[in-house]
Order: sequence, then C-alpha cells, then structure tokens
Amino acid sequence: MRGRRLGLLLAIAIAIVTGSYLYNSLTASGGAEAVAPADVPEASEQIAFWEERVATQPGVTAYTYLAAAHLRSARITGDLNAYQRADTALGEALAFNPSFRDARFELASVRFALHDFEEAREIAEGLASERRPPDGTLLLLSDIYLALGDYEQADEAVQLAHADAAGPGTLSRQAILADLNGDTELAIKLMAEASETARLGGALPENRAWFDYQVGYLHLKSGDAGGAREWFEQSDELLPGYYLAQAGMAQAEAAEGNLDAAITLYTELAAAVPQPAYLAALGDLYTLQGDTEAAQAQYETVEFIAELGDGAYDRQFTLYLLDHDLRLDEALAAAQADVATRDDVYAWDTLAWALHKNGRQDEAADAMDKVLALGTADARMHYHAGMIQAALGNDEAARTHLERALEINPAFDPLQAPRAAEALDALR
Repeated sequence: MRGRRLGLLLAIAIAIVTGSYLYNSLTASGGAEAVAPADVPEASEQIAFWEERVATQPGVTAYTYLAAAHLRSARITGDLNAYQRADTALGEALAFNPSFRDARFELASVRFALHDFEEAREIAEGLASERRPPDGTLLLLSDIYLALGDYEQADEAVQLAHADAAGPGTLSRQAILADLNGDTELAIKLMAEASETARLGGALPENRAWFDYQVGYLHLKSGDAGGAREWFEQSDELLPGYYLAQAGMAQAEAAEGNLDAAITLYTELAAAVPQPAYLAALGDLYTLQGDTEAAQAQYETVEFIAELGDGAYDRQFTLYLLDHDLRLDEALAAAQADVATRDDVYAWDTLAWALHKNGRQDEAADAMDKVLALGTADARMHYHAGMIQAALGNDEAARTHLERALEINPAFDPLQAPRAAEALDALR
C-alpha cells in the first residue's frame, strides 16, 4: 500500500511539473513566471515515468504528459525527433478523448514546431474561443501569428495576454515585435526585463537560458558580439551544453574573427544538433580558411539533413542554396512556396533574394519593398536590398542599403558581409 501511495505521489509531482511545460516546452517562455520546485525531475526521468504509465495504465492524461515530457526534451536539445515522438503520443491521447483541451493545446504546439502553421492556428484559435482556454493559449497564438506574418493579430494577442498576466512570456513577445519594427534598443531592454523577471520568479533553468540566449541574439544582431557572448555564456551556465547558447557563442566567435574557436564550437554543435544552418556555417568557416575538402563535407551533409527534416528546415536550406549559388531555380520555387504559406518579412526577404539570384531584378525589388516596409533593422535584409538595387543600376540606393547593412552589423555573416563590403567599395 505504501509503495502504491509513493507511486501516486510521484505521478502527481511529475504531472504538476510536466504540466508547466504544456506550453513552455515549445516556446521556452510562456508561463516562465511559475516557481520551480527544487527537485524537478530531468526530462529523461519524466519520459521514462510516463512511458511506463502509458504501458500499464494508458489514457488521455498519461499520453498528454508523455507528450509534454518529449516537448521539454525537444526544447532543451533541439532534437526534431522529440517533437515527432510528442506528436505520436498526442495522437494516442486524442484517440481516447478528442476534445481534451490540454492535448489539443499540445498538438497545436507540436504543429507549430513542425511548421504546420495553418493547423496550429486552427487548433489554437478554437481553444481561444472556448470559455476557459488553457493557460498560454494567447501566447501560442501570438507565436503562430508571428510565424505567419500577421503582426497586427500577434500584437493584439500579446497585449491581451500581458493585460491578463504580465510576465516573461509577454515581455519576450513584446521584444520580438519591437525588433521586427526596427527598435532594437527597446527589444533588448524588454528581453532583458523578461530574463530578470524569470529569474526573480524562480523559473526553471532552461526557461531562463532561453531568455538569456534571446538577449544575446539581439546584441549579436546589432553588431555587439562581445555583449552577446556574455549573455550566451550566462545561458550556457544555466543549462550546460544548451545548443542555442553554443550556436550563439560560435556566431560571436566568428563575428570577431576567431575562426578556430568558432569551428570548434560549430563542430561540437553540429555533432549534437545537425541542423542545416549550423552545418552550412561550419562549411563557410572552412571555406574562409581555404580547407575546401572539409567545407564540402559539411555542405554535402546540409543537403542530407535538410531532406530528413520533412519541411522543418526548408527556409534554412533555401537560404543555403541561394548564398552558395546552388540549384537557384529550385531555391526560387521553395521561396515562392514559403511565401504562400508564411507571409512574414523573412519569407519575403528570402523570395527577394531568390528572385535576384535568378536574374529577376524588378520582381526582386517589388518583393523587397514588402520587407523594408516594416522597418526591421536587419543587416542581411539591407544587404539583399543593396545587391538588388546594384543589379538594377540604382547605385545611390544600393550604396544606402549596403552602408546600412554594415552599419547595423559589419560581421553579419562570415561570407556575405565581406561581399557586401566589396560591393560597396565597387560603388564608391
């Protein structure tokens, strides 16, 4: 009897902890205000517990918590397979009870992570229309709207969520919107506030690590590699080996010209989390060092991993093809498909770059107008705009955009930033 009682208490404890990840595990920010127990089980422990539970006592709740545990693992490790395992568990949960709110919420989160944005929106909007939607529904909706480029609805959802329960989750979304609208200084301030609020609220280390990474990313994006490194290191201290912090530190090292250090970090990162962007960055650094054989090995792996991603890495792969002048017609088709699905500024930027690379400069300029209308202070976007204007023979406009790109971040990309500088020199 005592053993059964202990088992029940453990189940309740894990359910409470795992439940806090019904949204956190995907976005790493919603609900981070919650105080974390000191003895939070590891994600692997949670997974093992709920796997045993569904094997002996299958039901909607057990499968939903198993999915939440897999989502927590995905958030920490960046493992795409963990999202897919969560998806499988949710299929089992909803087979028991198709209307179970927490399972539907989790499913929307998984669909969002796997880039099935339309289904994610349909599920999340359905939950939001109910009398008592799950906590975090508005934040999830804001993330979906951001991904789809519906910035007005994203802002509305964030404002409603902030009015209802201000905290790290709402502050971080406000920071993202500020960055999109070109106010990087405000974005950094808001994201740092989200980080501090999470710390004071006793948030779990992985939640705090995500906020710290985001502050570092904003510093890096604005050309402050040194300031970025401090935040990335702090993120890594909170969650040792955290893949996003490792990626940030690798980018910071590369931005400061420390190629050997960057290669070491990217090599470790690519072995643990082989995403196309990391492999391509590693290949680019080898290219800069003149090691074409090592670079080619990384580039070949990019294509292999992109195929395994089942769409999750499509935009990363498209940019890789364009930046390396590979299969440009295929890249254009992919960029056009992306815009048809996601109407955000990054989709339009990729399309403008693809049109430029395929020699369709007037169309590229039209697409870039949509990108620049929002006012985002992004070096890569202005680099693309500058190269498009240069191809059109509009030298003054080209100079303006290239100068702006290098003003925002003179080391925005190991290969592309030097090309921006070369193009600018040719126009002077």
